[in-house]
Amino acid sequence: MLDQSNSYFDIKNRLVGRFKSSKVDEKISTLLQVAFDEAIKSENIVLTRDDQKRLKTQITTEFLDDLSKLLRGGQ
Repeated sequence: MLDQSNSYFDIKNRLVGRFKSSKVDEKISTLLQVAFDEAIKSENIVLTRDDQKRLKTQITTEFLDDLSKLLRGGQ
């Protein structure tokens, strides 16, 4: 059992802080951007900037939703 100084929320907050200081979100964002750019290029798809932004947002959102479900054990 966790003592008061190491409550679940304290531990969670410290770990989230580490993720943020390690810029995990930026690394994931960059990885997704590169994958999107490579896919568009390999498919020879020509899109306006607005369409690219919209499509990337939709694909990224869907991908992250699926990943979140996977991380929760398929719930």
